[in-house]
Amino acid sequence: MTVKDAAKKYLNFQIGTEEYRFVAGESLISVSLEDAVLVSANHVIAAMSRLLDGSISLEELVDWVNVVWFSDAYEFDDSRTDSIVSVMSQLECLDQEGVSFAKDQYLEMIRCLDENLNFPCLYT
Repeated sequence: MTVKDAAKKYLNFQIGTEEYRFVAGESLISVSLEDAVLVSANHVIAAMSRLLDGSISLEELVDWVNVVWFSDAYEFDDSRTDSIVSVMSQLECLDQEGVSFAKDQYLEMIRCLDENLNFPCLYT
């Protein structure tokens, strides 16, 4: 499997962090691809939906957000960048002490992504 294939599979939760590391190296945030993998609003919606249905843990969501947010292996869909960034910037704060979201806040983030709206900044 190539690094790009692994990046795509990781984005879609087809492989986990450890398997991605096995292919791409220990520091997933430092992975860079000349032809980056496109992140759509649907990818972020799917990630939050997996958290809400119990398919992934909060720690797995935070890991996924950090890799997708900070790695040059990924780029956001130009037509939805503002909406995606407004949600991802809030999800990225989940690794800070005292930061959490209620189910209705996740659902509001999903609605904003679905409708290409910006989610209001709650945490910085």
